Amino acid sequence: MKTKIILSVAGLIALTFQAFTTTHIISANGFSYSPSSISIHQGDTVLFNIGSSHNALEISKDTWDANGTASNGGFNLGFGGGQLIFNTPGTFYFICTPHASFGMKGAITVSGSSATANVLSETDIPGLETLYPNPLSDNLTIGFSVTEPSNITIDLLDITGMRVKQLTNKRYTAGRHVENFDLAYLKPGKYFVLYNSRYKRNVLSFIKTN
Repeated sequence: MKTKIILSVAGLIALTFQAFTTTHIISANGFSYSPSSISIHQGDTVLFNIGSSHNALEISKDTWDANGTASNGGFNLGFGGGQLIFNTPGTFYFICTPHASFGMKGAITVSGSSATANVLSETDIPGLETLYPNPLSDNLTIGFSVTEPSNITIDLLDITGMRVKQLTNKRYTAGRHVENFDLAYLKPGKYFVLYNSRYKRNVLSFIKTN
């Protein structure tokens, strides 16, 4: 899934910017991350969908090699996970604190040009605010706020992070907006809604029941 965003200088810049709009999903499979190692581009989002028994703590390479649990002061996603946007390149090593001894650890390699990650939560980022009902059987209502007139895209992703459909891609005025979508065609399962504007990005999940 890649969302194409056309800037004032088209062509090469537009193609380059596509790499900054991918969302990757890391899940939990027993006492391991799935996948345990990924390579992404600068500006990509990683969504940790790891359940209530696991967390994700960034550690140094030496600690990672030794299966240790000492934080290096980097990101620290609590039990259940969350999302990160990786703004600059480098390799980020992380472990599940209570299950490090079982070998539950992973690495994220970010390609680009200098290495920090911004930890984001649904309450930290204005933009996508609500979706309901959840679970749903057919219709989904999405509420979001726009701080200035902006082009907004909202994408529907499956559990692997692949785009199923682009729900909207248009310019909105400043203020709060509510959109309704018929999702009766979806198979039952868990899905994500990815909100993108010029300055904001966040993700919410929902369950399709039938």
